[in-house]
Order: sequence, then structure tokens, then C-alpha cells
Amino acid sequence: MGYNTLVIDPPTAGRRLVAELPAAGVPVAAAFWGQRDEGDSWNLYVVTPAVDGVDARPTYRVLDQVLRPLAEAGQETIDGMAVRLIGTDTPAGRDATAAVAGLPARGRWLHYGGHFRSGTGMRVEFLYAPAA
Repeated sequence: MGYNTLVIDPPTAGRRLVAELPAAGVPVAAAFWGQRDEGDSWNLYVVTPAVDGVDARPTYRVLDQVLRPLAEAGQETIDGMAVRLIGTDTPAGRDATAAVAGLPARGRWLHYGGHFRSGTGMRVEFLYAPAA
């Protein structure tokens, strides 16, 4: 059995969200569209120090507060259930921040098309390098 195909336009679907989160108090170290295992759905993983070693529920409430007005305004956004907030201290979070650290292009989505090395088995298609 193979991996599911990513059928949305990730740079468009996640762009507004990762741009709005810092203004709402959630810093973004990196973001990526990832799939954990074969057959799993694609999720937008947002790497943020806001959830390092703490309860992530308050940060998910902020995420909802950012997504709601985007959806109400009719702007293209993503379902909040497809967003995963992960810490910079997690294996996938470390892999993502290391991957964007050396990139010259900042503040945009880049095609990555590979797997992270940490042994998470995470398949990654698009990676976001936040503006410096």
C-alpha cells in the first residue's frame, strides 16, 4: 500500500495561517505538510516553541481564533483538525527547524519531497521557512 496523494495546494492552504500565527502570539519556527504513515491523511505541522514542554491546549485555542475569521471572511484556509502544533523539542520539530536553517529563501513554501531523518517515518512534501 502506498502513501496518499496530497491533493490540495499546500502553499496556498497553509500560507495565511502561518503568516497570522506570530501576530496572535504563536511564533513559527517552521511548518510542513507531513504524513506519518501510509494511508494517513496529510496534516499541516506547525513547529512552535509555544508548545515546548507545556500543555498545548491554550495554543490550539489561539489557532482556532486565527482560523475562524479567515474562514468567516471566505478566505481559503484549512480545517483546524488538519493542523498539528508540535514543539521545537520534538524529533520532527528538530528535523524541520534544521531543514529550514540553511535555506536562503525565507517567508515562503518550498517543495521538499522526502522523509525526515529522525526515524519518525514522516513523509514531507512542502516545507515553510519563516521570514527571519
